[in-house]
Amino acid sequence: MALISAPATASSRAATTVSAKCDADVVFIGVRGTGAPAGTDSGDGGRTWNDGGFGQVAGLAARFTMDASASGTTAWVESLDYPASLDGFYLGSMNEGARALKAELDELAGCATPPKVVLAGHSQGAHVILQTLAPQNEFGAASGFSLTAQERAMITGVVLFGDPSYVPGEPWNAPGSGTGWGIFPRRAESLAMLAQYTWEDTPAGASQPQTTSKIRSYCVAGDAFCQSGLAPNAIELHNEYMVDFTNDAYAFLQRTLRAH
Repeated sequence: MALISAPATASSRAATTVSAKCDADVVFIGVRGTGAPAGTDSGDGGRTWNDGGFGQVAGLAARFTMDASASGTTAWVESLDYPASLDGFYLGSMNEGARALKAELDELAGCATPPKVVLAGHSQGAHVILQTLAPQNEFGAASGFSLTAQERAMITGVVLFGDPSYVPGEPWNAPGSGTGWGIFPRRAESLAMLAQYTWEDTPAGASQPQTTSKIRSYCVAGDAFCQSGLAPNAIELHNEYMVDFTNDAYAFLQRTLRAH
């Protein structure tokens, strides 16, 4: 079964609101899924694209640009340049993406005032993000690095859609997410690392802050890859996240940003 993500139908790029990413309050990095169209105008030594390449997270990218302009917050919006391919070796493509994302975080950590970073990925792109945050050796394909404490601290919020490494029952899974397992489920040591990405949130109606994950993973029942679904509509379910969950994911990321 192929990990295919359909091309996004919304605009995948809007202009950034600053001229250099180190000048931004927030850097949004989108990571497309397998088979989604690549971007253009590659920058940063081939790590990112300056136009397109967002796939199913295009709607989130557009919201960050438009709302930053309206609120006076400065934002830099970019997509990750990586193969997002099945050609040859899926895990090789995924780990190449993780290494590119790690290199981008290295650069951002070197800014005089490191920005807040939000990450959004669909399908293989979601896998890339979690492999960067909590690397694990999968069938001989390992990223071979770990994030620094400063890089971990920069990451303010993460949203994932249709993650092939999904594990049910984790506190970062969105309400109503599926109870099945992804086709490349994360192991205990990686899950323990992800559990460290937290912040103190005071939900509506609560009297005391609660420790809450910075990660939110959306995985609908029957999805071909985050639920190992085999039904005729499993691929269709996998490619409907932008329509169904962009607003909720954006609200989650904004809540994490306000807390930091």
